[in-house]
Amino acid sequence: MLNFLSRPAYLFAIAQTFLWAGSIYLFPALLLEWERKFDWARTDVVAGLTLALVASAVLAPIAGKIIDKGHGRKLLISSAMTMGCLVAGLSLIQDIYQFYLVWFLIGITMAGCLYEACFAFLNAFLGAESKKTITVITLISGLAGTIAFSTISALVSIGGWQFACYCFATLILLISVPCLWLATSSIMRDYRIHAHHGEDISDPPKVKQILANPLFWVIALTFAIVALNHGMIVNHLLPILDERNINHDTAVLTISMLGPLQVAGRIAMMAADKKLSALQITIFAFFGIFMASFILLGAESVPSMLVFFVVLQGGCYGVMSIVRPMVIGDILGRKNFGAISGLAAMPYLTTVAFSPFFGAWIWRVSSYNVMLTFTGIMALVGFLSFLWLRKQQVKSS
Repeated sequence: MLNFLSRPAYLFAIAQTFLWAGSIYLFPALLLEWERKFDWARTDVVAGLTLALVASAVLAPIAGKIIDKGHGRKLLISSAMTMGCLVAGLSLIQDIYQFYLVWFLIGITMAGCLYEACFAFLNAFLGAESKKTITVITLISGLAGTIAFSTISALVSIGGWQFACYCFATLILLISVPCLWLATSSIMRDYRIHAHHGEDISDPPKVKQILANPLFWVIALTFAIVALNHGMIVNHLLPILDERNINHDTAVLTISMLGPLQVAGRIAMMAADKKLSALQITIFAFFGIFMASFILLGAESVPSMLVFFVVLQGGCYGVMSIVRPMVIGDILGRKNFGAISGLAAMPYLTTVAFSPFFGAWIWRVSSYNVMLTFTGIMALVGFLSFLWLRKQQVKSS
């Protein structure tokens, strides 16, 4: 037990698993329950998650600056504690404005304790060595969706959706918060010992300095592209497959396998880590996601192609959460990483928030074939952008 508590990567992973399960995944798991209980339109309900994600995106740079100033531990722990209380507070809502207010506040806490803040904290203290820790975290917490959907379904059948909210609030408060407390304490002790290996995190750059760097925009917008690609496909996958006359059970199995394949992609990345850089892995991942869109286009004629779609879309997108902070650090440097990654997260999280609506708009004015062609082109643009980044990196070395 004491040996386990000395491994911060696993503690962070457990904390992130329940934080994601109790916020991001809690929402879709209870969406139908809220519809039935309050008789709200689905678009009105989904707007709550969009509001949370936009709040998280806007506040990501502020969270990054707080971490750069050395207050990352306080931010992570206090945000997780507040999130737990707010999730419990969901059970008290009666009106739509209360629903929006609580999710807006949850969005604020998401900016302070989910992946972006966690990885910024690790990069600030561990630098390039944070890659292994981040890989372990995403590998384990990649199961958050699986845990959330199955557990919440069981809890709702036992005591209703309010009971499910209370249970996940308890998990966040009694598991995630203590795990963050122990993990951050361990990291900070190690940093005191190895501080001379790190970079100076003082003298934070001005926003104008960051935004003036063209490499920043290439990285930020390219990762936003892949977030838009994945969000559009995942949120519309069931109707896409239904339109292609794919059996409903097969369609459900297909979307259910995306999560496990993300974990599989991260395991594959661990195997390739010694031979390929984060930038090279990102290039391969973008190409795989590009291929996945056009494979899905042909799934109506050859349904067995769905296997290749799931492997490429799930596996390649799965590595993005690992390589994104690594690429930012490798290309833009790790000095004041929190501020830089926070700014880069704004377009990424914003596209995640609006991807379902954008996909629906394309479908409404044209078709899902046009939407998939668009997602494929976006991934191709990302692939070419990172090939260019690779050339710039080679020239500068």
